[in-house]
Amino acid sequence: MTREPRWWRATGPDRWCWPPLVTSPSSYLLVVSVLLTMIVKLKVVAGLRNLTFWPGSWVCVLGGDLAFFFGLAALLALGERSSRRVMFATVPIAILVTVIAVINAGYMAISGEQLTWQVLMLGLSRFGDVGGIVKGTVSVGPLVLLLAAALLVAPPLVARWALRRAGKPATGTGGDRARAAATVAIIGLVLHLASPVPRQYALQRLRGNAVLRTYWGLATGSGDWTGGEALFGGYRPRELVSPEVTAALRAGTRPNVVVVIMESTRRDETTLARDDAPAKTPNLVALGARGLQVTNGRAVIPQTSKSVWSMMCGRIPLLQTKVFENTSSLDVQCVPQILDAAGWKTGFFQSAAGTFEDRPRLVHELGYREFTAADHITDDLLGYLATEEHHLVAPILAWIDQAAGQPFFATVLTSATHHPYLLAADHEAALTAAGARIATERDRYDRQVEAADQMVGDIVAGLAQRNLLEHTIIVVLGDHGEGFGDKGVKQHGSNFFEEGLHVPWVMAGPGVPIKVQTVAASLYDLAPTLLDALGIALTPAAAASTPARSLLGEVPADRVLPFSCFYDNSCRGYVQGTTKVVYVPETSQRFAFDLAADPEESNPIALTDAQRATLEQVQGVITTHRAGPAWPMTKPAIDWYPRWKCPEDTVCTPINPLRH
Repeated sequence: MTREPRWWRATGPDRWCWPPLVTSPSSYLLVVSVLLTMIVKLKVVAGLRNLTFWPGSWVCVLGGDLAFFFGLAALLALGERSSRRVMFATVPIAILVTVIAVINAGYMAISGEQLTWQVLMLGLSRFGDVGGIVKGTVSVGPLVLLLAAALLVAPPLVARWALRRAGKPATGTGGDRARAAATVAIIGLVLHLASPVPRQYALQRLRGNAVLRTYWGLATGSGDWTGGEALFGGYRPRELVSPEVTAALRAGTRPNVVVVIMESTRRDETTLARDDAPAKTPNLVALGARGLQVTNGRAVIPQTSKSVWSMMCGRIPLLQTKVFENTSSLDVQCVPQILDAAGWKTGFFQSAAGTFEDRPRLVHELGYREFTAADHITDDLLGYLATEEHHLVAPILAWIDQAAGQPFFATVLTSATHHPYLLAADHEAALTAAGARIATERDRYDRQVEAADQMVGDIVAGLAQRNLLEHTIIVVLGDHGEGFGDKGVKQHGSNFFEEGLHVPWVMAGPGVPIKVQTVAASLYDLAPTLLDALGIALTPAAAASTPARSLLGEVPADRVLPFSCFYDNSCRGYVQGTTKVVYVPETSQRFAFDLAADPEESNPIALTDAQRATLEQVQGVITTHRAGPAWPMTKPAIDWYPRWKCPEDTVCTPINPLRH
């Protein structure tokens, strides 16, 4: 007597329904997409901190991917069942999905987060910078390419051989493939719906499917918050100080000023935070001990150009991904302009390539008279951006010697602590010989933080040798922090955690009291603090138009300090005292961290009514620092810097650089 097959066996896929998933082009592309997504998510989840059982967390964040990719595979298979001509539509659809899946995998591997439509659009608008990043971080040899090709080709070949041997169609039937794909899609959907929403923000960001979310965002602009009608209309008043004050400054005692901005440097990684910190920074500690140490300074936005602009101009920059700060669109008086008018020799030095983010134009708009980048210092460039910091010391000291008694204002921007955290061969050899840790990205980052600290020490020693140290104000601070996946975020663009915002900040020299400033501060406080050390204050109108305040005196402990992510659909919020309030526009989440009780930011808490009200006020402030789509981004021609060619509306390029 023949037994009837059970109902699920009759309706479900048999074993010969599965091989066609890799022999059919459209299905195979989607299978590759989901496998690549699973592998990268495994890597990201395994690196998260404070997960009790990370394999379970990994499985829980895959449900949306299984449901989307295999659900789409089922739909395409059903379409192909009627006619093979339908493949002229289904295969291109699968290719479009796979392209975004591959981009998402690469972005997730670098940043720890899934792709969004805003990140994709920014990458397309800055294709040159992105191309440099890819070339500087992805190195694939011919053997790896051959192995990857073999891994991609082998499954379809093996599956076709098995199907033909069994007398089955090489690509199966559309219905068979649809049943197999739909089975996995249903399992994924159940897993996604049944899995509780994780408390950890990092896991929340990994749930769901990035391809679906990216295309949905492109179609609808979902998460592109504008926040009202009061968009940016210009900075009023333009001036921070009056012409009379500038004239008095020219006639008075004029100390030198050196500002060192440490790229991507988080405070908790330095010995300013604790003696056993992974990066030893004795020169920062020494400067803080003889002057001002700001223990709670944070970036207003974790992006270099905007952060540098906020420091030097004492204003909130435009809190959106478009970098208006390196155009002539923003008209405001900044510290370099003030000191230039008062007779200081002004120069900006950086160990990064000058073409990245069109840095000469930013420096020009800030008001510096001279600009030097890595392009004209060394041909030893690490990756797509940086050279090592010691290359800056000789050019800076030579420039100081050229001042010949004229007061100088030098700003130094480091870069080797920026991704991809590479070491020069001689530096790596010396560290290896000394037994230093350099195995991981974070280890190499720490060693470059130490190298930047050593550069600070070399500049201080050079000033002392020239008998200039007692007449020079020295400021060292970070532009923003950096993440390494502990909280699910790598690098800094969308990092609202303390690792992404909280920076080291020390200041010493004439006019600077010995003081530890513990109140919450923002990097835009640097401009009024520097001017205060020089004996001048903001005009009453300027003070009323900016939240920036000098940190040399008493500062209210309850100030509300706005911040925003560079990817403006990722976060915005504020810090007040020891409370951080975060709003994520993309998901409409609102939560707070008690930084005193929860310094690891592992326990988000619900907002109080007062915090909700303050957040709405902060949203209004952020709205007024966002330009509409019609706001001009004019890039004028620049002729201040003879070693740079800056025609109108084109990226500045170096003339006769050392680096070819």
